[in-house]
Amino acid sequence: MENKKTNYLGPFLSMVFLFLVVGFLTTANSQFQGPLKEAFLSNAGTLKNTFATLITFSWFLAYPVCGPVGSSWVNKYGYGWIACLSHHKRQGKG
Repeated sequence: MENKKTNYLGPFLSMVFLFLVVGFLTTANSQFQGPLKEAFLSNAGTLKNTFATLITFSWFLAYPVCGPVGSSWVNKYGYGWIACLSHHKRQGKG
């Protein structure tokens, strides 16, 4: 019987890339939050820190909320249709 060694390099690199993208978006989002907090929370009074924390919390809450929705779309329509939809949205056609 021949032992076949499984290569995990591809999935590992995919996960590293995914975490790099998520980390970059999180950092970019943090940079945009400062001016938005100043603009929208200047009259919040004592609740300013609470609302500022809720902005960051909602960003991280979007991952578990949107993940099942996105995976159900992929399971229902397939990868090709989702990629086509994404392409049309970027081109301004849909």
